Amino acid sequence: MTKKEKVLSMLQAAGDRGVTNRELNDAGVYRYSARIKELRDDGKEILTTRVKGGLFKFRLVDPPCTPAEGVVADPPPREADLPESAPKPSGDRPPTLFACDLNDSPWY
Repeated sequence: MTKKEKVLSMLQAAGDRGVTNRELNDAGVYRYSARIKELRDDGKEILTTRVKGGLFKFRLVDPPCTPAEGVVADPPPREADLPESAPKPSGDRPPTLFACDLNDSPWY
C-alpha cells in the first residue's frame, strides 16, 4: 500500500471525524501534505481545518450526489390509480434516481 493509498484509507475510515497531521505522522506518513495534494490532484475534495498551533485536521468531503447510471425508477402511477388528494404526476418519465438515494434504499 502506498502512502497516498494509506492517507485515503485513513480519511475514508475517519469519516466526519477527520484525521489529524499527528495521526498521519504516527501512521508513518511524514510528508502528508504532499499526499493530500496528490489526492486533491486526483479529484478528491479534502477540507483542512486548523485545530490549534501546528495541529491540523483533514476531512474527506463526500462528492455531490450525481444521477445513477443504468438504474431506472419505477414508472409513476397512472392518474386513475391515484386518490383525488394526491399530487398528479408530471410527465410520463420516471423520476431521476441519484447515487446517494441508492445508498439509503433497501431496494437497490
